[in-house]
Amino acid sequence: MKAWERRLKDLSHILVSCEKTYFEPELFRMNLNQFLQTARTITFIIQKNKNDIPNFTNWYDDAVIKTWKNDDLMHWAKNSRNKIEKEGDLELYSKLTTTLFFVYDEKHDIHLECGRNELINYNVKKLIRLAQKKLPTGFIDSASIKIERRWVTSELPEWELLNAVIYIYGKIHTCCVSLSQHLNSNFDDSIPSPSQFTSSRINTVKTNYVKLSDLHLSSIKISTLNINHEIKPPEDFINIFRGTEKPNSLKNLVDFHGELAKSLFNNSGYHITVIFFYDDDFNLIHTLSTKFNDQADKIIFWRQVAELIPQFNIHRIIFVSEAWNRMPSHDLITPIKNMPIIGESLNIVGLDLSKDCIIKIYDIIKNDERTFINERVSEAEKIKNNLPNYFTPIITMFDKLSEMKNKAHKN
Repeated sequence: MKAWERRLKDLSHILVSCEKTYFEPELFRMNLNQFLQTARTITFIIQKNKNDIPNFTNWYDDAVIKTWKNDDLMHWAKNSRNKIEKEGDLELYSKLTTTLFFVYDEKHDIHLECGRNELINYNVKKLIRLAQKKLPTGFIDSASIKIERRWVTSELPEWELLNAVIYIYGKIHTCCVSLSQHLNSNFDDSIPSPSQFTSSRINTVKTNYVKLSDLHLSSIKISTLNINHEIKPPEDFINIFRGTEKPNSLKNLVDFHGELAKSLFNNSGYHITVIFFYDDDFNLIHTLSTKFNDQADKIIFWRQVAELIPQFNIHRIIFVSEAWNRMPSHDLITPIKNMPIIGESLNIVGLDLSKDCIIKIYDIIKNDERTFINERVSEAEKIKNNLPNYFTPIITMFDKLSEMKNKAHKN
């Protein structure tokens, strides 16, 4: 590994630390300073080794001087490093929003006021203590707080700082790759590419969810998995794909996933909880699996799913999960988790941008020999009223997107 590549790898680790400490003001300040100082040393190391680089002047002029000449962000990075080393820290500003919630509907959220002291100095633990003082009694098991923070600096007010350092890393990474090509050498593939940090650039405001019952931080991660070709799906599962045309309606989509879920369950005896995201043309965008430990997990998960909708232009979702069927209580006091279990089912639920909802239910039957499912009704049922409560954040987001589109058309 070349000396400048080794330093670039160091820089990638510092960038990871910037991400991890975004909600810890003092640690984020330290990591930001270290990133900007380390970033500047990479071109220093390249220049120090110029005698070993053929035609160095022409390459450096094209790859660095001309490329970065009119780049305001790269100029800011250079000047910030000088300021940190000679004058002290950058002047940072923060936008902070803290919200306490314990149900799916955001109308019941409690927004916590944050003054300048909280904006600049409060870390996650202090914000949690602030939220706990505002929590109504009896809601600790389902309560969480949503903490949104945005860091900027006075010299670069239009850029959120994590986005800024990811951009800078990308520019320096491109420079090092260019040098590797110039030298006809192999660029070290252990160095993270800028694309590995793109998930952090989706929002200019960074969000943390914290459960008040155990102070656990929750997040949704989307990653790419390699296909394991040694795993062979059941033949009837393959035949469903072969014999089914591309769905062109929500009902077709629910029926299709119903057949897939039935095949997987009957072959394995269970089905994981999974959600499928589709675009306007019924193309699959992403899949997401999860496991709920309590009610707070469910509320956080569905609120986070709602935030993904505008980011990936999601028009339809299919939710597949096993569920306990419970005897409802009419006293309005008994929590759902304490209601008697009267059966199990495998549910396939579809929802689209028009807020149409279709559900297909299979009853799970267990006997001494095996576990299997029976279809409760032959046709998927369209729900006109009483949509599943967990869809509330999705419905709210769909309403917001429709309102934005209507305003755009009027303008």
